[in-house]
Amino acid sequence: MELFTKIVYICNMKIKLYHGTSTVYLPMIKKHGLIPRYNSKSNWKTKSRPDMIYLTSAYPIHFAEHAINEHGGKPVVLEVEVDVNRLYPDEDFLEQATRGMSDEGNGGSDEEVKRVKKGRLWNNLKGLDMEQRTKYFRDKLEHYKHHYEDSLRGLGTCCHKGIIKTKGIIRHVIPNKKTRAMSDPSIHIDNFRVLADYYAHLIKQMFNNEDPDSYWDFMGWSEHYKEMIGEIRKKSEE
Repeated sequence: MELFTKIVYICNMKIKLYHGTSTVYLPMIKKHGLIPRYNSKSNWKTKSRPDMIYLTSAYPIHFAEHAINEHGGKPVVLEVEVDVNRLYPDEDFLEQATRGMSDEGNGGSDEEVKRVKKGRLWNNLKGLDMEQRTKYFRDKLEHYKHHYEDSLRGLGTCCHKGIIKTKGIIRHVIPNKKTRAMSDPSIHIDNFRVLADYYAHLIKQMFNNEDPDSYWDFMGWSEHYKEMIGEIRKKSEE
C-alpha cells in the first residue's frame, strides 16, 4: 500500500512555474490555454521546439519582453501549475551543461577525459558549434526527459510538452516599469547560480503588486554600500 501511494504521488505531482508572453495573446490564452507554436514561426533565431511550451522559475519578465518586441502589446507573466510528467529539460540548459565535452582537454583528469571520449554523447557533439549542439539536443529532447529537474535547478528553465489547459493557468500579471527594469538577465548557468533567489523574490513581489527591491536591497548591501561610498567621499575631501 505504501509503494502504491508513492507511485500515485509521483504520477500526480504538480509544480508551479511561469511563462512570459505578450498581452496580444492573452484573450486566446484565457479561452484555449497555452498552446505550443506548432507550425507558427519561432520567436528566436535558434528555433524552439514547436511542440513545447517553455517555462521558467526565474526569467518570465525577460521572455515577455522578447515577446512584445516581436509581436507588440504589453508584457504579461502567467503563473501555471503543470504535471511534472509533461516536463522536459530546456535544450539551452543541456547545451550549456555539456560545453567542453567536445574539447580535447575537457578540464578534467586524463582518466576522466578518456571516459568522456568513450561515450556516445562526446562523439555526437564533437566538432559542433553552440547552435549545432543546441539543435542536437532540441531534436533528441525525448532522450533527456529525465533531466528536467536538472534543467530547473541549473538554469531555471524547462519545457512542457503539449497544451497547458486553462485550468492549469492560475493567474497572470502585467509587470510595472520598475519591475521590468529590474529584470535584464543573462540566461546562463552562472547567472542563475548567483541570482536565482533574487529573481524568485522579484516574481513574488510582482504578483503581490509591490515595488521591486534592487539586488542590493535584496542582499542587504544597500546600507553597507552607502556607508562605503560615504567613507570614500570623506577621504577624498581630506
